[in-house]
Amino acid sequence: MAVAKNAGAKTPGDLVGKTDFDLFPKELATNYYEDEQKVIRSGQALLNREEQCVDPHGNMRYLLTTKVPFRDEQGQINGIVGVGRDITKRRKIEEDLREAEQRYRGMFEETL
Repeated sequence: MAVAKNAGAKTPGDLVGKTDFDLFPKELATNYYEDEQKVIRSGQALLNREEQCVDPHGNMRYLLTTKVPFRDEQGQINGIVGVGRDITKRRKIEEDLREAEQRYRGMFEETL
């Protein structure tokens, strides 16, 4: 349901038959597609990659993405399985901590 919501769909069923190009800006969709094709061609999973995404309201979000090949009973790759976790809040906290550390270091160095 989270993927559907992030893509602006009411239900996961609304995404059936859609591609990344139907759901996201062209530049992001192209990046997603290229990654998916690499997974299919190589058979190697893409694990825990941080990616940008745009929600239906145009807000930039960050996802921790894993994409693995989906194999049939004969071991042939015929698709991928992908999981994305929204890490936008975590990224914001990390950014805030970096900025606070820079301010602290600046104040500390001024007192020397």
